[in-house]
Amino acid sequence: MKLRYIFRLPLKVTLVTLLLSGCSFPFAKTKQIDPTQILQSQTSNHTPVIIEPTDTPDHPGSENPIGIECNRNDGFKLNPSILEDIQIQAYDGSTYNLNEYRGCVIIIHIWSSWCLPCLDQGEVLQQILNEYQQRNVYIFGVTYVDTEPKALSAISEMGVSYPNGPDPGMKIATTLGIAGVPETLVYARDGSLAEVIRHLVTYDELSRTLDRLLK
Repeated sequence: MKLRYIFRLPLKVTLVTLLLSGCSFPFAKTKQIDPTQILQSQTSNHTPVIIEPTDTPDHPGSENPIGIECNRNDGFKLNPSILEDIQIQAYDGSTYNLNEYRGCVIIIHIWSSWCLPCLDQGEVLQQILNEYQQRNVYIFGVTYVDTEPKALSAISEMGVSYPNGPDPGMKIATTLGIAGVPETLVYARDGSLAEVIRHLVTYDELSRTLDRLLK
């Protein structure tokens, strides 16, 4: 009996350590990823991700309600991109077709309300949005394996203004090759995948990436 508890103790300590350091461990080991490898997998033989809008009196469906001012004729060519196939229906009923945002820099943030470290990311991303939204940077949050009441409660607690929506059937997570949460993907103005951040992102790290892409 005593030996059983002795051997179980390290496992408990390990799980507590993982929970405090991040939430990606249940799905895959975190490792450095070459964005070009993910882009190649995203642009070949993938299933389009379509989340149909729901038209109701309380939540009328609408496309790109936040407005888009993306300069697509600024000396660069739009490349084939997974963004062509992704639509997100936000919790407020608004529908976002990410293909329409090509020409802007797009940040897709995958998170869950049950991932406590994820809740700290809202402050970072909101700060980024406040700083960069005038430079055509858009942020979209996608909740992973979550429930609407808990997600809405977490969004309210974080106080973020960027759109957030669910991922029914984990279609978006599967298409984007998500390994766990939190995970942040940054797409350049030409639609190419520029950065994959598979850990808790900081303002400094994300701002350096954005400054590079917006030159």
